[in-house]
Amino acid sequence: MHDGVYNVKVLEKSLNVLLKRHITFSELKTIRIAFEVYECQDLSGMEVCPHIILRALKMCGRVISPRKLMDCIKHMPRDVPDRLTLYEFIELVPMCERICDVNVKLQKQADVKRRRRSNVSELADFQEILLQEEKKQTDFLDDDYEQSFFRPSFEDKPTWRVPPEDVINNEEWMKHVRTLF
Repeated sequence: MHDGVYNVKVLEKSLNVLLKRHITFSELKTIRIAFEVYECQDLSGMEVCPHIILRALKMCGRVISPRKLMDCIKHMPRDVPDRLTLYEFIELVPMCERICDVNVKLQKQADVKRRRRSNVSELADFQEILLQEEKKQTDFLDDDYEQSFFRPSFEDKPTWRVPPEDVINNEEWMKHVRTLF
């Protein structure tokens, strides 16, 4: 069972996310149910495994780049080192994109590719056809996440733009950061 401190933290995170209008009450209910489905039997939280967390987020109608997910979890202050609590899971959800938004972006990307080759008769790329939809989404999100380090963001949406180790050690990235300050 959870104690009062845990419940207060869950309530605090929930209200914080609701007041910023990142999610609605119905989405919050779905988030709680998805978390409970994958929470361990000892009620100490969800196991920190990208596959499990991505499946729970998919139940919420959200998707995130696996690299971005692990970077966010790595930099997130956590109470239990190998588990993710409900209030930490609620904190992750606004960083994710809705699945329908990603599908629209993927469709636009496919349309652009089709327009470029419109004058040439082409054969179907069977490797692209055989890819699962989830794999296409994660590849697209990983590419987008890597490119986001080199493009400025002016959105009001919360962004966790913590660069991975290989980007931090890159000289071009450090020059870019120095020009900002």
